[in-house]
Amino acid sequence: MRCQKVKRKLSAFLDGELSEKKASRIAEHLSGCQNCQQEVAFLSSLWERLEEMREVDPSPYFWTRLNARITQAEERSFSLDRVRGILDRLLVPATAIAALVVGLWIGGALYEVHWEDKPNLWEQATASLYLDALDDFPAQSIGLAYTELVFD
Repeated sequence: MRCQKVKRKLSAFLDGELSEKKASRIAEHLSGCQNCQQEVAFLSSLWERLEEMREVDPSPYFWTRLNARITQAEERSFSLDRVRGILDRLLVPATAIAALVVGLWIGGALYEVHWEDKPNLWEQATASLYLDALDDFPAQSIGLAYTELVFD
């Protein structure tokens, strides 16, 4: 057995709460492990000191006061849970809305930056239809009237 596993079971070993098989494995480990032997000696001396201590009798109102304090703590905990629940119901949606607003603001700013350098609709249409030649129509011409009807 490893020391860590043995140390976890030493108290049960000293109290005789383990099965014979486990107790014999721990005893076998203890016979060869100096660290675990020191741990057993420490626990044994600790139990001896605890047994020498006199038993303390609490005052007659001890349990009443203890129960009152526990009730007060539970009531405070309940009120804190209610406040936490209210905050959760308010803060989560508020945070989501704030994140949405900030996202839309950033998206709008990026959209404006992206489209500032782009040509306007007229420039895009003339370039895609190869209508650059139609830019300089004389006044009162059919070409000017057509482009005004189509693109305005």
